[in-house]
Amino acid sequence: GFTSNLTNIGKLQNKGLEISLTSVNIKGPFEWSTNFNISGNRNKILSLGNNDAPFNLNDFDANVRFEVGKPMAYFYGYQIDGVIMNSAELNAYPVWTGSTAGDPKVADVNQDGKINEDDRTMIGSAQPDFIWSMTNNFNYKGFDLSVMLSGSEGNEIFNQNARYLKRYNGARGVYKSVANYWKSETEPGDGQIPKPRSVANSVQNLATSYWVEDGSFVRIKNIRLGYTLPKKATQKLGLSATKLYVNFENVYLFSDYSNYDPEASTYTTGALVGLDFGSYPNPLVCTIGVNLSF
Repeated sequence: GFTSNLTNIGKLQNKGLEISLTSVNIKGPFEWSTNFNISGNRNKILSLGNNDAPFNLNDFDANVRFEVGKPMAYFYGYQIDGVIMNSAELNAYPVWTGSTAGDPKVADVNQDGKINEDDRTMIGSAQPDFIWSMTNNFNYKGFDLSVMLSGSEGNEIFNQNARYLKRYNGARGVYKSVANYWKSETEPGDGQIPKPRSVANSVQNLATSYWVEDGSFVRIKNIRLGYTLPKKATQKLGLSATKLYVNFENVYLFSDYSNYDPEASTYTTGALVGLDFGSYPNPLVCTIGVNLSF
């Protein structure tokens, strides 16, 4: 028989606001209108059942946590406060077992003078502060142009690609951004990038804020250009209307995220949204077509 069963016992609160605005900016032979939408949502776990005991889900070294009073599935791990710059810092602060100068400096969150699992805390969340989109529509003498922008602000990404590409382990290429890493006490780099280390129990292999990045972005989501033929031309073809168009999707991305695409996620639904491990980016797509009306 079965030793366990699944039960829907949790309670989640969502509170949000959405605003939509439409404006007609220019009327006449040349027309221009704008549609704008912005929305924000805050969620909070109210109950988890089983005495409301918090629990974690993990994917490789990434952890998400479910805890009453907190956002759903927030990133859970160790907060990194730079690099242990020298032997003096190594001896002056509590450090992770086995750490040496050049390793990440883990925050003593509970201030008990020790660094251990009790110092794990919220290190980020995939939930954005708000998302938005804006579409401008232009029309002139049979031509129509639509340009759509979209964006997200405040969401974070657990970049699991960086676990391999932000550290030197001799087996892979690395991000250019880590070139200024800690090399020695006399060559400490920028104080933010630790020395190469691949030991299994080192801080570099833990779920930490070092792998969490800002996922905010602005994207030129869509550009569509069309031309509607004059009625005289279409009637000669036995048609009531003919429209030619070219459409572009995912035209350009503005983002500080170090991997390809902040919208790409290894998991698109469920608790592990916001984890990026080899996710395929949104491609540029061009479509050319004709609409015929009889």
